[in-house]
Amino acid sequence: MHPRNELAFTSTLLPGGNLVAALMDRALMRLSDRGGASGLIGDRWAEMCAQQLHAWVGGCSGQEGQNGSAIHVEHVVRLDDLPHLVLHASRKKLQSPDFLILGRIHGEPVIQAADAKFSVETARSRQVSTQVLADLFANLPEVNALLADGWQGAELAPGVFLCPDYPLTAYMLGGQRGLRRVTVRSNEIALLPVVAETFTAPLPAADLIDPLYELDRLPIDPRSSLLAGLYYFRLVRACVTCWIDETRPLLGYADRTNVDIDRVRDELVGWRSGARSAFGLVMAWQRRADCVQEDRDRVEHAAALPIAGKDLRALIGTLCADLGEAAPSANQVRRKLGAWYRAQLLDVVGPVNPPVADLEPVLHAIRATAATLRQATQDEAVRIITTLSDERRLLLEPGATMPLTSAT
Repeated sequence: MHPRNELAFTSTLLPGGNLVAALMDRALMRLSDRGGASGLIGDRWAEMCAQQLHAWVGGCSGQEGQNGSAIHVEHVVRLDDLPHLVLHASRKKLQSPDFLILGRIHGEPVIQAADAKFSVETARSRQVSTQVLADLFANLPEVNALLADGWQGAELAPGVFLCPDYPLTAYMLGGQRGLRRVTVRSNEIALLPVVAETFTAPLPAADLIDPLYELDRLPIDPRSSLLAGLYYFRLVRACVTCWIDETRPLLGYADRTNVDIDRVRDELVGWRSGARSAFGLVMAWQRRADCVQEDRDRVEHAAALPIAGKDLRALIGTLCADLGEAAPSANQVRRKLGAWYRAQLLDVVGPVNPPVADLEPVLHAIRATAATLRQATQDEAVRIITTLSDERRLLLEPGATMPLTSAT
């Protein structure tokens, strides 16, 4: 189907009646983003942008630099895959673009910032401005060290956003409003070609797109339409969220859930027989998963830390009255105390996995155990506060070293 027809296509099988509305459906976005959809899409786009930028080396960039002149690209520096650098920039409250383009205009060295933006409406001009680059170079020596010889002190060129050349970008640039309006100008954007199947195929669990698409059988194939591919990928990650919500322990250790895609596929196939549409399947699955989440919420309430936030802050204030700035934060104390308390609770009650036919005996056991742990939790709070306060005080003393003991 022609890209223009993709935007005009309507179907009752889609939330909102069309692909644009379906992609921006708030319920689907929330559910799929809990399954990592936006992060995975953004990471995939950053990888594709890196490939495209490196293809520019030796030629001209896809966007003009200073004075409307093309930049002859000689080097590309990728910053977004250097976690230590991103962390240092964040700590200094500096913005960091995804890429630096090192090139020449009329033979003179220039540096241009570039940001990978899959959704053009999230772009803000300042993110790639010459001021952002100037601040970065002035305050972060690690960035200067990444520059090729001859580019230290180079002229800074206005930056560029790297966006996918597909119907939704054109729709947004045409003045239409999505979740928000586009605020950048067209001369700040470089549109990069993208093939739907090439983009979606490497994404985690993308092979589940087909069984969902087969339910709808729209005349727009997700293998050739990026709009459709993204919609069905969001449905896939929503399914992942539903599976996690149904299978994650009601009471357990804080280990990250490992997603078993084969089990997600089996569940998805089981739901298909009674589903009218792929979106309807996901919403029905979510309703069942919500019932499990209600049980989880009841367990969490019963297993709550038996010290209220205000009481914990008061205890910190009392114990650290003579220490001033050496007092630890209430959040830090609560995290450590919460981890200790949850471990004690699990030692007695054990993990609780869904489904549970009768939850009341479980809740009774948790409440009874919590009651027996009340005094021990108070004592542990005192120990953690004292230890953290001692560590903070030592850090403030010149030449002092951290103790080898831990409050965990």
